[in-house]
Amino acid sequence: MANEETWTRCDVMDRYVIKMAALGRPFQVGDLYNYRNDNIILPDRDSKWSTEIVSKMQVQSFGSDPGLSYTKWERLGIDEHLRSSIAAGIIGQLSGSSRYLTDRYQPGQATRTVALRMESHKDLRTVDQEDVASGLCGFNQATHLVVGVVYGAQAYCVMTHDLANVEEEEAEEHLSKITSKMEIALTNGRHLDAFVEQFDDRQAEHLTRVKCRLYADYQSHSVREYCVFEAYKHFLQLIQRIQKPEYQNSKGNAITVMLFPLKFIVASAGTLEAFEYRDVDVDVVIRCCRISDTLNRIMATADEATRTTGNRMHRVPLRQFHDAVAGYQGKFQESLKNEMLKARQNAKGDDQEIERIVQIARSHPLFKPPRLEQWLRFKQSESDMIEKMANMKEIVFFADRIQLERELADTVVRNFALVLRIPTVDDETNAMLEAMRDHLGKCVELTLDYCDKDNENKEDGLPWHMIQSKRKQVLDKIREFANHVQKNKHLEDQLQFFLTFDDPGQDGCHYSVYQADNLLKDNLIALPHPPNDLRVNYPTKDNAIDLKSSDVVRVLWNYQDVGYPHHFVVEYRPKGSCDKSWMQRKTTIPGENQTMISFPTGSAIEIRVAADTCIGRSDFSNVIDVASTRRSDLHKDGAHHSTKEDAIWFNYPSYARLFFSIRSRCQSDNRRIAETFALENSILMHRGKPNIHLLNVKENSIDGDFRWMDVGPSRPSICTPFNRRDHKIIMLMGATGSGKSTLIDGMINYILGVQWNDPFRFQCVGESRTSSVTAYTIRHQDGMCIPYSITIIDTPGYDKDAGEPSDSSKIQRFLTHQNIRIDHIHAVCFVAASNDVESTMPHIVDSVLSLFGKEVKDNIRLLTTFADVAYPVVDTCSAATFPAASTGFTYNRFDNSVLFACNEDEDDVCFDQLFWRMDQDNFRAFFDHLEKMNAKDLGSTRDVIQRRLLLDQSLQEIERGLEVYLVNVENIRMFHRKIKEYGDKMEANKNFTLEKTDTRRLKVKCRRGYVSYNCRRCRRTCEGPIRSMNFDYLRGIKKQCSHVFCPCPATEHEYQSWQWRHVAHRVVTTDAEMKAEFESNSNDKLTTEQLLEHCQNELKMTKAKLFCFLARVGSSCLLLEATALRANTLSLADYLSLMRSRVAEESAPGYVTRLEILNELQQSLARDHHENKIVQPAGKSPSAICHGEETGSEPYELKFVETFANSFAIGDC
Repeated sequence: MANEETWTRCDVMDRYVIKMAALGRPFQVGDLYNYRNDNIILPDRDSKWSTEIVSKMQVQSFGSDPGLSYTKWERLGIDEHLRSSIAAGIIGQLSGSSRYLTDRYQPGQATRTVALRMESHKDLRTVDQEDVASGLCGFNQATHLVVGVVYGAQAYCVMTHDLANVEEEEAEEHLSKITSKMEIALTNGRHLDAFVEQFDDRQAEHLTRVKCRLYADYQSHSVREYCVFEAYKHFLQLIQRIQKPEYQNSKGNAITVMLFPLKFIVASAGTLEAFEYRDVDVDVVIRCCRISDTLNRIMATADEATRTTGNRMHRVPLRQFHDAVAGYQGKFQESLKNEMLKARQNAKGDDQEIERIVQIARSHPLFKPPRLEQWLRFKQSESDMIEKMANMKEIVFFADRIQLERELADTVVRNFALVLRIPTVDDETNAMLEAMRDHLGKCVELTLDYCDKDNENKEDGLPWHMIQSKRKQVLDKIREFANHVQKNKHLEDQLQFFLTFDDPGQDGCHYSVYQADNLLKDNLIALPHPPNDLRVNYPTKDNAIDLKSSDVVRVLWNYQDVGYPHHFVVEYRPKGSCDKSWMQRKTTIPGENQTMISFPTGSAIEIRVAADTCIGRSDFSNVIDVASTRRSDLHKDGAHHSTKEDAIWFNYPSYARLFFSIRSRCQSDNRRIAETFALENSILMHRGKPNIHLLNVKENSIDGDFRWMDVGPSRPSICTPFNRRDHKIIMLMGATGSGKSTLIDGMINYILGVQWNDPFRFQCVGESRTSSVTAYTIRHQDGMCIPYSITIIDTPGYDKDAGEPSDSSKIQRFLTHQNIRIDHIHAVCFVAASNDVESTMPHIVDSVLSLFGKEVKDNIRLLTTFADVAYPVVDTCSAATFPAASTGFTYNRFDNSVLFACNEDEDDVCFDQLFWRMDQDNFRAFFDHLEKMNAKDLGSTRDVIQRRLLLDQSLQEIERGLEVYLVNVENIRMFHRKIKEYGDKMEANKNFTLEKTDTRRLKVKCRRGYVSYNCRRCRRTCEGPIRSMNFDYLRGIKKQCSHVFCPCPATEHEYQSWQWRHVAHRVVTTDAEMKAEFESNSNDKLTTEQLLEHCQNELKMTKAKLFCFLARVGSSCLLLEATALRANTLSLADYLSLMRSRVAEESAPGYVTRLEILNELQQSLARDHHENKIVQPAGKSPSAICHGEETGSEPYELKFVETFANSFAIGDC
C-alpha cells in the first residue's frame, strides 16, 4: 500500500531525525549532507516538498556568563557534533548571527544580551524509497538527507556598560531595565519612536554609556558598535524583512535543518557500510572546545593589550606572540581535523588519536595554556614597570644601551650624566617568545618533541618584577635615585639623570658616571654619601690666630675616594638658632678634607659637612656642637683651677664627639652630689645664668611607645624587681601644657640638691610635649635629698577640648603591659596649672580617674604648677568631686617659673629666690609625705582597664552590627525584587502546554478469516491483511518482509490475527522553550527564596548579637560603677540615645534602617527591664547591691543584665 511504503513524519522522523543549527549555510530540502565533514552535497533539487507557515518570534534577554562559552553554544542550538567541527576547523568561518560565538567577555564591563529568533516558514519533504535510492547515484559520500528546513533569522545584541565610575550591581540593574524595555517593545512590535519615548532625559543620558555589538543574519558588514536606539532599529528592520509575504515564498535564510540518515532508507545490506558514521565522544569534544576557547581568549587578550598599550616597544612582541599562538592553533586544528575526520568514517572507529592531540595541547612545554597565560602576565607586569619608569619627572628613561649612548654622544651643554641601571624586565618573555617561534619554524605537525631544558629547573620561576622582595629592592633604588634628583635640581644645567636597563643576565642595580660620552666610573653601588668621622681641632699657641673677639677651629673629616670629581661644603650657624640660615664655606681643592672656621668668643656653633660631587650633593653629616675655648663659668668667685686643668681646657682632643665641650673637673673630695652630676653625668646644653645641663640617661626601651630612662650612672635595667619600701613609683597625669615635664625637672633638681646660687640647673625631659609614656628612674645615692630611689612616670597630656590624650591607649597599655615589672604604685599625681581652670575641667578629671580602681583613692594627689599668686584650680577640682583621702582633700603647689630663672644679682632676685625656697619647702613636704605612703596594688586597676576596653569593643561591635544589619535588610529587599521578577516571567510562560491531534500505533483486530504479517521488533504491519483458511499453517511461515523501513530478520515476523494501525487522537504537547524558561525562572525563584531565607536567618542572628553586645555593655558599665574610681559611663538607654542622635545627625545612606533597629533595641531594653524589675533593698548602697553582699542573693543589676543577655544568647556571646 502506498501509505505504508512512504516515509511519513509521524513514523520514523521522531526517532531518527537530527535537528541541527544551519550556521548561515545555504540548506534546502532535498540536499544531501556529509555528516563526517559537514559538507552540503547538491543533487538535483527537483524533489517535492510542502511548506508550512510558522510566523513565530521569540525575544529573550540574559545576563553575562564570564568565561562560560558553552552557554553560547546552547543559545545558538549547536550540539556536540558541530562544536567539535568548529573547534577542529572543519566548518569554515562563521557568518551571520553565528558570529556571536566569537564575542569575547571583557572583565571591566557589565554585559547583558538580547536574543531575537524569528521563524518564517518550514519546508518538509515526503520521501519515497525508490526516489531517494535512485538519486544517490554518484554521491557516495552522503550520509544524510535534508528532509526539513526552518527559515527565518536570528540576532544577538550584546549590551556593555563600562565599570569605570559605577558599581557592577548598579550597571547590571541599569542594563536589565534597558533589555526588559527592548524585549517588551520588540514583542509588541512598537516603532522606534515609541521605544525612545520610554526613556526620559535622565535615562537617555545614561544610555550614552551603553554600547551594543550586534550579530545578526543578513548583516553584510563586520561587527561594529551601535547605540541602543540604533540596535533597536536594526532589530525592527530584520523583523520587517522576515514578515514580508514574498519572504515566505522564497528560499531565505536557513536557521535549523532536519537530517535523516540514509542508512535507514537504503535497505541493501551490501551498501550500508558506505553510509555508516560515528560521533566523537562528548567528553573529548568538550576538552577540544575548551582548549580552542582558551587559545582564542589568549589571542584576544594579546590583541587587546596591543591595542591599548601606549608603548610601541611592547606592540612588537605582543604581535609576535599573537602570531605564534595563532600558528600553533592552526597546527592544533589541522591535526585535530585530520584525526576527527578519520574517527567519523565508520561506526567502528575510536578517539585515541584525538585524545593524544588533546593531551599534547594541554601539556606542550611551550604552548600549554598556563604557560601562555603566564607569558601575558609577565608582559603586563613589564608594561606596568616600564610605564612607572617612563613617567618619572626629571629622569629620562631609555629602553636600551644604544639609545643611551646616542643621547650621551649628542650632548653639548651638560657635561656630566648619572645613569641608574636596573635589571632588564623582558629576559623571560623574550626567551619564551624566541623558543616558540623557533619551534613553530621547525615543527611540521603537533608533537611533544620539544624539551625545554632551561625551564625544567624553574617551572615556577618568576622575573624579578613579579617577586615582591626583588621588586621592592629595585623600586627602593629608583626612589633613592628620584630623591637624589629632587635634591639636586639646582644642577639641571650641568648634570643629566638617566634610567635604563642593564645588559641581559645582569642582576642588581648600579650607577654609572659619564662625562659627555666618556665613562668615568661604573658599577657604583651607592650615591654620594655624607662625610664621616667629623671632628674639630684647636690650633696650638704657635700657629693660633690672635683674634681677641673670635675663636678659630679646624674642621676635619674622612671621605673615601669615589673615583670622580668632588669637593665639600661646610655649613655652620650659631647653636640653637633654628630660624637662621646656614652659612657656607666650600673647599677649593678637589678631595680636600679640612677647613678653618672662626666664630665669636664665648659662643657655640653647629657644624655639618656634605660632599659636593659632579653627580650631585650628598646628605649632610651629623651636626656637631663646638664651644668657645674661654673658661667656663661653672665655678664662680674663688673657684680654683690647676695647671693640669688649664692644659685640658686649652687642648681639645682630636677625636670626634656628637656634642663637643670641655668641662672643668674639680679635684675636691667633698663636692656635692649636684656638682658631681654636673661634671660627670651631664652635658652642657645652654650657657647662661645659670647654665643648663642635660642629664645623661641610659634608655631601656620596651617598645616605641614605652621608654624607660635610668638617670645618672649606669644601673641595672628595669627587669630588676623593685623593693616596695626602698623604691617609690609615682605617675604624673594631666592636661597638655600643665607643666608635667618641667615639674619632673624640678623634682630631679630637688632630689640632686641643686641650690639657688649654683651656676647650673639640670634638665632631664628633652621634649616639651611628651608623645610616649616615659619613666625616669633615679637610684638613691648618698647626698641626695630623699632616702629612697624613685621612678617618675611621665604621660602624654590630655586634650583640653576632647578630654582624652592623643595617645590614650598608650597609658592603658603601659598599666597592663606584661613586660613591665610594675604591679604597684605609690602616688598618682594629677598635675594642673594653678592659673588654668581649663586644665581641671570635669571631663579631664574624669578621664584621668577612670583608669584606676577604687583602692587607689587614698594615693591620688593634686599637684598645682605655676602657683605664684592664686590657685583657683583647687576650687575647680573640689567642684569636680576630686577624690579626697581619708584625712581630707590635700594638694601640693609648685612654681615652675623659677626653676630656670636667672640667678644673677638683679633687683628682683630676692623674689625669685624667695619663690625658689618656697618650692624647696613644697618639694620637701611632698617627698616626706610620699615616704609615708603605702604602695597600692594595680591588679584592680588593670581589671578596670580591661573592662573598659571590653566596653569600647562592645560599642564598636554594635556599630559594626548595625552595618551588617543594614546590608542584610538591603539584600532582603533585593531578593524580594528578584522573586517578583521571576514570578512575573513564570506567569508569562506558564502556558507551555498545547493540545494537538496526533497519530498513535494501536492493535486492531483483523476481519474474520484475515491475518496480517507483523514485525515484533518494529511493532509494525509489514504486509496487509490477507485471507487465510489455515491460520495454523501461516503461523509457521517465516519469510523476509519487503517493507522499506523494516530491517529486521524473518525470525522477528509472524502472521497474526490483528494488525498495527495509526489511530488519530488528541495529545498534549509542550513548548520546550517556554517550559525551559518557566523551569529556569522557577529554579531561580527557588534559589532566591533560599537565599532570602538564609539572609533572614542572618538578620535574626545579627539582631541577637546586637542584643548580646548591648547586654555586655550593661554588664561592663555596672562592674565599672562598682570597681572604678570614676566609672565615667552611661546607662544602656543613654548609649542608645547617643547612637540614635549621631545616626540621625549624619543621615548617611540607610540611616532610617539604623534608627529602626536602635528603636527596637531601646524598646526591648525597656520591656525586659519592666518585666524583671526588682525593688532595691533598703539600706544598701548601690555598690553593695551590685556586689550582692546580701547572703544568698545575686546582684540586682547584674541579674537583670544576665536575664536580658540569656534571652538572646547565641554563639560566643
